[in-house]
Amino acid sequence: MGLTLTKETAQQLLQHSQEILDSFRSADMAVDAHANQYFDGVLPRDDPVRVTIVEIFAGCIRYEKALDTVITAFYNVEGRVVKRSEQNLYRVFAYLIVFRMEELGIPNLKKLIATLERKRIYRHLYTWMLDEWAKLYDRVYVENEIISPLEEFLPQLEEILERLRVQIEEGLKSKKELIKPTEPQPFTLTEPKPRSVPMPEELPTLAPSRPVPSSTYERPQESADLAERRRKNREVAEQRLAEATRQRPRCADPGKSEKCERKIREIRAEQERALAFDAPKSNPMPKERQGAGQAAVKLNAAAIMREWARYREAEKREAERLGALEAGAFDKSAFEAWQQAQKEADLQSQLAELERRRLEGQLSYEEAVIARRRLAESNRAVVEKEREAAAERQEELAAMRAAEEEQLKQRMAEIMAGHAKARQAVRDAQKAKALSRAEQQQETEELLKQAYEEAAAELRRKMELIAEIRAIEATQAPREKRLDLTEIAGFGFLSEMSIAELRERLSLAKQRQTQEMEEKRDQILEEKQAKDEKLLHTMELIGRHRAERSRAAAARQEEKKKRAENSRPGQPKIRARDPRLSDLAQQVQARKQERQEMQQQERQGSNLALKTTKAMSREKKAREAARWAQLESAQERVARLRTSGIVSADPNAPDERFPRQSSRMTCT
Repeated sequence: MGLTLTKETAQQLLQHSQEILDSFRSADMAVDAHANQYFDGVLPRDDPVRVTIVEIFAGCIRYEKALDTVITAFYNVEGRVVKRSEQNLYRVFAYLIVFRMEELGIPNLKKLIATLERKRIYRHLYTWMLDEWAKLYDRVYVENEIISPLEEFLPQLEEILERLRVQIEEGLKSKKELIKPTEPQPFTLTEPKPRSVPMPEELPTLAPSRPVPSSTYERPQESADLAERRRKNREVAEQRLAEATRQRPRCADPGKSEKCERKIREIRAEQERALAFDAPKSNPMPKERQGAGQAAVKLNAAAIMREWARYREAEKREAERLGALEAGAFDKSAFEAWQQAQKEADLQSQLAELERRRLEGQLSYEEAVIARRRLAESNRAVVEKEREAAAERQEELAAMRAAEEEQLKQRMAEIMAGHAKARQAVRDAQKAKALSRAEQQQETEELLKQAYEEAAAELRRKMELIAEIRAIEATQAPREKRLDLTEIAGFGFLSEMSIAELRERLSLAKQRQTQEMEEKRDQILEEKQAKDEKLLHTMELIGRHRAERSRAAAARQEEKKKRAENSRPGQPKIRARDPRLSDLAQQVQARKQERQEMQQQERQGSNLALKTTKAMSREKKAREAARWAQLESAQERVARLRTSGIVSADPNAPDERFPRQSSRMTCT
């Protein structure tokens, strides 16, 4: 780093370094590509500041684990007062101080520190992470490559830290000087003699323990070799699969036809019907209630009284109306007759309008059917031409498929040979793994045996202790005291009595309470009986009112139905009243006859189309039969290879991938 920093350059360096680290995503883009994308239009390519920032960005990504250790420890200590959004800023400082201190120099470091808040950078520089780095790298490498260069700059760094601490403390001091408190002076007393240091106890010498075998925490080299070989084999298989996928024939399209989709829907519907046994079941209605109509609603007392109040109010209003009529008031029957006549006239006009709309809709329907027939005839001619061209293309496609079949068979033979080699490698790896498993199992059995012996000794000690406790509990003498129910306790209370007297008084109190409850129950029953009689009388009156209202409503409904039947004429009468409706009906009849004639002509021409369709169907079945014959011959060749031992007999082995794929493609 040969760049001499100024205040503006240092601020720009830290800002761009933090922003480029914040926007970097290792899964989306490489380091160089991300740096070029970030600096496009910001800084020129040959700018020394841009070169320095790119070097810092690449170093932070390279030593990400070591820097994460420093940042994690720093936030664990000072995380409550430091923002998480400034994490990459402290990462840049850690990288410059640890790995680029010789190139950076103390003057440039001071300029970088001067651009930020003193308190934040003082907390960050005070972190030390030797033990955590030793977990990621070799301890010798950490001491020689990281710690030793920092020790050379340690006095200067301590000077910078001391200066920052002083500046922070001076900034925190208040402007007003505080009064110096009184400092008490200690008494001049004779100092006691220091206590003698006790002699340390001798530590017992323990027998050296057996070291833990390395196989407990480290995997054998064979497993690493096997993983590397498995990775290489997978890469080769993926390359071959990609090559085969790129060169596969067009008939290998995995999409399903409409017929296949329909079959799938039918199968799913059958499965749903088969699962109907788990549907919820309800009990059927009793026979005596079937056909009995809707059951009457049982009303409570409040509902009965509300309904009777409503009927009583209706009776009062009817009596007032009759009294007014007797006194000479007018009736609204004449107005209702005029209103009914107006409604009938409006109804006749509405019926005529509805009939006109119906005839217009029927006429448009007949014209649309005729136009659709004519369009179908023109489309049928175009389809015939396209069908002939499709037959020619089908023949060309069959020739291309035959050539692709030959290429596919050659590739299948090569893949079978590769699979045989892979199976042999898997067998060798399984043997090596079985040997390592046996050794590990033997070590585990020894550890389990030792743990079992220790547990048995602990169990024997606990059983002896339980036996001693039970023996002590068994020697305790029983304590008994006889109880006299007629004896008084003798505490000197005014209401003191024996248990027998207390029981007698309680029984007498219960008898009095029972007698009072029976008297109260008889009173409640009498009141309830009187209330029920009153409700029954009210229900009888309500039933009479309901029956009378039902008869009146039925009479009004019957009269309304008769008026509607008399006032609604049929379609011929409506057409006879309006000549425009008659003309529309004639046009509809003419279009209907024209449509029937066209349908008759289509039935005569459909016989020829049916013969053509049957011929094409027979040709298609012949092509499918030839295709199935080719597939059966391919399966016979695979069976012969299995019997000769060249191909594995496992039906789930990947050697049959291409034959099954070919059959699936043909069915689709």
